[in-house]
Amino acid sequence: MEWLFNELWSVFKTYIGSTSKNIISKWQMRRKISVISKDLKKSILDNFQNEIYFNDLDKFLYINKIISGFIVNCTSTEVHKYKNIDSFIEEYTNRFINQNPHHFAYKNVIVSTLQRIFLLTFNKLNEVKDENIRAVINNLKEYAITLENNISSIETKIDSIGIKSDENTKKIISFIEENVLKGKLLNVEMASSVITIPFTTPDINVESLCKRQNVILDIMKSLETNHWIHIIGSSWSGKTSLAVLLKNRLENSLWIDFSFGDPVNIIKAFETAFDRINFFETKDLTIIIDNLPEIKISNPFAHLFASIINKLSEKGCKIISFGSHSIINTFLSQAKISFAQKNLPEFDKDDVEELITILKAPKHLFSDKTREFILELVGRKPAAIIIILEYLRSNNWNIDAENISQILTLDIEELSKQINNVVIETIKDEKSRELLYRISVVGYPINKNDIKKIAEIEPQINLVGERIDLLNGFWLTGNKLLSANSVLRNVANENLSNTIKEAIHSISADAITSKRTLDQMDLTRLLSHLINAKRIDEAGHAYIIAMQSMCENNVKYNESFLFSKIWNDMELPRNMSPYIKAGVRFYQIWYDALQNKENNYSVSDLIKISEGNIDIRELMLAAGAILMTVNRKIAITLITHAKKQGLPDIINFSEHFEINPLAATSALMVIHMEKISDIIEWFSFIKSILTDEMICELEGSEYAHIFTHVFEKTRMKISITEIDKLLPLVTEIRHYAAEHSWSTLIIGCDITALRISGINRSNYTNSKSMFEEYLQEPTNETYISNLKFSMGLLAIDNKDYDYAIKCLCDASSIISGLDDTDKIICYANCSIAFSIKKMYYEAQAAINQALQLAETSLNIEEVLRKEFLIKIHFEKLICYYLFNNIALSLNSLDYIVDYLSNNPIENNEHIIAIVSHNIMYILEDILKKDPPKKLGNEVYMAPYAGMLWNQSNNDAFKDGTSENRLTMISILASQLFNHYGEKEKSEKWLDYGTDRISKNLTNDTLYSLLNLNGFVIYKLLEQKKYTLACNLFVDMLNHTANTVGINSIMILYILMKFSVFIVANENLFEDILTCLKNCTVTNILENMWNTWMNELEIFYQNADTKLWIEKGNQYNAQQGYSHLHAICYVFATKKANLKELLSLYMSFLSSVYDGLFTDLYWMNYVFIPLIKKQFLNLSEQHSSYQTTFERQLNLINEYIIDNKKIKAFLKGFIDLFNESEFKPEHIEWLNS
Repeated sequence: MEWLFNELWSVFKTYIGSTSKNIISKWQMRRKISVISKDLKKSILDNFQNEIYFNDLDKFLYINKIISGFIVNCTSTEVHKYKNIDSFIEEYTNRFINQNPHHFAYKNVIVSTLQRIFLLTFNKLNEVKDENIRAVINNLKEYAITLENNISSIETKIDSIGIKSDENTKKIISFIEENVLKGKLLNVEMASSVITIPFTTPDINVESLCKRQNVILDIMKSLETNHWIHIIGSSWSGKTSLAVLLKNRLENSLWIDFSFGDPVNIIKAFETAFDRINFFETKDLTIIIDNLPEIKISNPFAHLFASIINKLSEKGCKIISFGSHSIINTFLSQAKISFAQKNLPEFDKDDVEELITILKAPKHLFSDKTREFILELVGRKPAAIIIILEYLRSNNWNIDAENISQILTLDIEELSKQINNVVIETIKDEKSRELLYRISVVGYPINKNDIKKIAEIEPQINLVGERIDLLNGFWLTGNKLLSANSVLRNVANENLSNTIKEAIHSISADAITSKRTLDQMDLTRLLSHLINAKRIDEAGHAYIIAMQSMCENNVKYNESFLFSKIWNDMELPRNMSPYIKAGVRFYQIWYDALQNKENNYSVSDLIKISEGNIDIRELMLAAGAILMTVNRKIAITLITHAKKQGLPDIINFSEHFEINPLAATSALMVIHMEKISDIIEWFSFIKSILTDEMICELEGSEYAHIFTHVFEKTRMKISITEIDKLLPLVTEIRHYAAEHSWSTLIIGCDITALRISGINRSNYTNSKSMFEEYLQEPTNETYISNLKFSMGLLAIDNKDYDYAIKCLCDASSIISGLDDTDKIICYANCSIAFSIKKMYYEAQAAINQALQLAETSLNIEEVLRKEFLIKIHFEKLICYYLFNNIALSLNSLDYIVDYLSNNPIENNEHIIAIVSHNIMYILEDILKKDPPKKLGNEVYMAPYAGMLWNQSNNDAFKDGTSENRLTMISILASQLFNHYGEKEKSEKWLDYGTDRISKNLTNDTLYSLLNLNGFVIYKLLEQKKYTLACNLFVDMLNHTANTVGINSIMILYILMKFSVFIVANENLFEDILTCLKNCTVTNILENMWNTWMNELEIFYQNADTKLWIEKGNQYNAQQGYSHLHAICYVFATKKANLKELLSLYMSFLSSVYDGLFTDLYWMNYVFIPLIKKQFLNLSEQHSSYQTTFERQLNLINEYIIDNKKIKAFLKGFIDLFNESEFKPEHIEWLNS
């Protein structure tokens, strides 16, 4: 939870900024948030740190900035997607589980944990009493209450159908025509409705239609398990076209269209015909119904339709119907038929591409953006899309200014004509048509309350609910939110007065502003409504708030932020107030500057706006201060013009600065000075802007330390040829500083001169002379400490460590001298110098001073603190190691591994590489007293003070090995913690390392580590993590076999070590054997593996010594199985007598050479305990040799690092026998 303060502060400094006219935030709030963060961290860790998923969850919270993300989303009107707390937690829990599937079993617990973390956070923040964030805290209280309450393709293949003979249609039409002419059918009133049109498929050219294959496949699939499929779509959604496509796909079908006449008469005619005509193969007959009217339970049509539906079902017929309304459940209870209901999918980009292809459009219209534009323009309505494409084709696909204007406004004669005709034909009531037009003006889905408000505009429209029901389904779509078909936009515009349209836009704007939070789409709609409602200043104010959020959060531009381009490069509305105009222009300038663009139009316009308004000139000064670190050129332009035009005597926003704003900008300008031209520009600026009074304010402000390193970036970046230009400029600036008693700038000039001489010109001797001369001048303590600090660093660079120690100790002892950042650097470098001089007590004291200050200082930015702490902890670890006292710095090792495991690898590659290099060396030195000598063909560099401190990241470290290095760090750290008895830390990092290995973060280096160092596998077995241990064991075995072959001695080592563990831990044998049986080995290992496994099972049942000696002898004689003979000898030791035991150990140890002894963990924690146990058991049988047993067992009580003591141990027992009783080669090995 180390990230907690930084994350909370990032939210609240932004919020404070927004309530302080966007000027630099007050520092007092930092301390409050810091205290809250520490308390909160403790509470969270106390409650959850022991949970198995917590480390992964902690990292997930940090990387995704979840806490700050929710607070920002839910407490301000910003450019963010709104989520309530429940859906927010649910979404991020799912994301966490997707990334960490091994925690799936804890999903519900994790939801609860997140709820409690948020509740703890909100309750703690509620303790902050500050007016600036009162609104934030009040909002969070509501969420706290909510939390408290919560806590108590299928793919289908359809064969192509050839040209079909639609005899069914001919039969029904012929029957109706004959009976109507003869007057036999029903009654005269039916005649107008039973002409052939309702049963004739529309004459539509199928080749010109989008084939909608996926939609048809889905319908056909549903038809396999249902008798009736109903498709719902609004007007112009393509229902009829899809129905025709289906009719053409089906070999045996009938068509009914209820839009031609009275539906009751049409259904009666169809029923009569159906009863009297013998249709062929009715069981495969599909009835396609277009324009099915809304079924109301009290309507006569509903009863008739239910009857025919049931008849069709009994005959085995299928039904596919299309309509604007859903089928009500009460009707379905009458129609006893298997039923499915679907919404007709909207057109997508692929559908548009298909139409464009059919119409042979030019290639540029095939782009994603063009297709998406056409879709969104007409609300994805196929009929409208076809009209627009036909319009473009009639103009030879030429999209000029006139054409694009007509398309954008949907002002296409054919389109308007068609829409007008359909609207008038389908909506006879004039007031209902006007209500539809009014809803269309809004342009997006709205609720019924907003529709009622729109209807109340004079002249008022009554019976709103009834009219909505009338319009819904055909022209309106939705349930809680209703939207009009977008193709109505131009028609609505032509049919409504300007007064009514302005009122609609005003109501819509108010509805949006009533929301708690706004997203990008809300903002775009709000601005459009306010402008169209002639509420220009409100539109400007909304634009400013949105742009402010984007600037302060440095949101990168993408197409969803289209509103940010409003009023760019164009004159602002004349009736907009000057101050709003200035705000709009400032945020346009700032946002473009953040995107590395210069908005010269807005800069010129802001200067023009300020000419007649002194308040705006003050705003322009503030803008310059903010822009100084983003675009110095624009900042200087704005500040210079503001000063030239004349500023007020009292600057109103000065209270938000510690000092005069002009003085503050001179300090902010320094931050990004890199070239000599930057210094010249800055020097010219301060000479024209600053007064002695301002300089005096700077000297006593938080900005003072900036000037002690004022030219350092430039000095480090310029070439040797540019030094001759820089030095005279620095000298000139020093004279200016001296004239105006600017002591910190004098320090900066003198330090630069020292470093130019000592570093750029490599003349250290001259630097020392200059330093001594500077000290002779009358100065103050701040000057002396900063100068000595800089000289000390120079001395270290030149390996003049005695001089460095003197300078740095003097500098750090002056209380009022260095700021906290420089003090930390001073202490760390003192420690480095002391270590090199082997003054380890002093080195330890210095590095601990650096650590304490880095942890407690309130004057360090969190990013810098984080960098300091990881480097200091590393230097402390090395310092204590060099002093042979590493056990006292294991907390620093824990911090280092924790830091690396909880931070992204990117930008930390250098730390990972250096830590892994050193921890390998340290572990080998401590455990084996034999650190590595070579790294490939190069010398393996031993740890030294300062190895990480002065190292920055570069491409040399970005070699793709960081992931595996991090795994290795955690494992080696675990082993080091284990060596010093730090059980909890050892287990923590072993779990982390093995988790990474199990996620395939492996390479040859890690396999070698697992092979040569038994710590991981045998520690896991000790912890009874059998499955993981066995999986790693077999992975290692497979990798070795595939790499070096099955006859390699490495295979023997792996199997031998595991077999020894089995013999030493017979109580674990059954569980381990079960896990091994579930493992899979590579093909080339299969025979050896099966044989070994078979012998394990036999051993479990029978440990007879003679049996296993005989087996070992047999394997020794067999080609390809010699590896197994030594393993059999290991099994034989379990019940061997003393002489047998000695022979067995000499036999298998001599056969494996010294390879086993390089694995110190296995040697000391597996093999030696087994030997002790076996020989102690035998000592009871040989009481006369008690002295020999005690003496020899004492030889192996210490930590064994080679085979010498093992040989000496065995030799002591050989003396109890005659050497001739043992094989000569074994005695030879023993004496070698």
